[in-house]
Amino acid sequence: MWPFRRSPPAFAAISPDELEAARTGGVPVRILDVRTPAEFAGGHIPGAINIPHTELRSRGLDEIGGADRRIVVTCASGGRARTAAAILREMGCRDILLLDGHMSRWCAEGRPLARGPAG
Repeated sequence: MWPFRRSPPAFAAISPDELEAARTGGVPVRILDVRTPAEFAGGHIPGAINIPHTELRSRGLDEIGGADRRIVVTCASGGRARTAAAILREMGCRDILLLDGHMSRWCAEGRPLARGPAG
């Protein structure tokens, strides 16, 4: 008999078009980039904040805006974002979306980027 393994929690996705419309249309959404500070500095979605996925638990929810905020999580290609989303859910967040295609898609589509360190 095989041991039972829980599958990772599923999270809804938001397309780059939907995120861009929300971002430019004034819809309150927190974009959380969970890559390293160096990756973030090399190019990130304008308005995003950077908290590496390995620091989420220790830094808490204050920087994100609390557990009730809509959060869009992204990384380079998805692995760290899924891990971060699971951590956020454990911390009490309920409105969590993953960016479809993550930064690799965002960049490939020529979408706007901000550069520089997290402020």
